[in-house]
Amino acid sequence: MEIIRQMQERKDLTERERNIRDYLMEHPEAVISMTAKQLGEVSYSSTAAVSRFCRKIGCQDYGEFRLRFLSELRRVDRRRPQSIL
Repeated sequence: MEIIRQMQERKDLTERERNIRDYLMEHPEAVISMTAKQLGEVSYSSTAAVSRFCRKIGCQDYGEFRLRFLSELRRVDRRRPQSIL
């Protein structure tokens, strides 16, 4: 299952995990250079909560999550029609 869809459809996320998800959905480009610790800080959670979130979404760790998330963002972006100026 696609990682973004999983993030949106999971009903069993804790409040902290929902904070992480919401931050990622609002600022997807931030994950490019953000560590798990930084993501925990900006989402008002913790590094441990980020790790649990990643595992719950089906990744072994934040590194794997980040790669899959960014890869999916690139695929979605390529499918989006480019605006003509």
